[in-house]
Parts: sequence; structure tokens; C-alpha cells
Amino acid sequence: MARDPDFQVKSIMNYVHEALQDKLPLVTVGGVRTRTDVENILQDSELVAVGQQLIFDPTWAVKLAHNADDTMLTAPFEEAVEVAPLSRPLYEFAAARYHSKINI
Repeated sequence: MARDPDFQVKSIMNYVHEALQDKLPLVTVGGVRTRTDVENILQDSELVAVGQQLIFDPTWAVKLAHNADDTMLTAPFEEAVEVAPLSRPLYEFAAARYHSKINI
């Protein structure tokens, strides 16, 4: 939701989508981890971009396409950094980002 009191009725993306008036496709990103997240975003956007989730669960899109939602990594990233199969450089980056203890 927007901080502006005049824009509290709907999501920010809904206001942006309306302002674009179908002249440009809207791409939304942020916090996309589950099928429900994707479905919610597509209510006010033409496209969904996925970032962080793919670092921790590189086959997430395949799981989504094959309805294997129960195999998606959904643990908080602070916990996932310790169990996800990350290469050493990626682990060090993620551990630093999520303030996790680095076990080198």
C-alpha cells in the first residue's frame, strides 16, 4: 500500500496499472515465492519477475510449471541460506545479506 492517504484503497500496482491504461505492459517484482504470489501479482500486472527465490531455488519455475508447489523452498531466506545448495561465493553473498553466520 502507498503511504499517501489518497492511495490506500488499492495496491500501488493497481494504481500504476490503471495509470498505464494498457499502453505498456507492467512487470512486477518483489516477494515472489509461491504460486499464490504469482496469481496475486497477475491481477494487476502483465508479467511477473522473480529474483531472490531463484537464487535459493533455481528450479522454482520448473516446479511452478509442473504443479510441484510442495517442493518449492519457502523457508525464510535467513534460514534458507543455511540449507539451500549454494555455491561458496553465492553462499557468502547470501549469508552476508541475510546476516547469517558464515561457516567457511
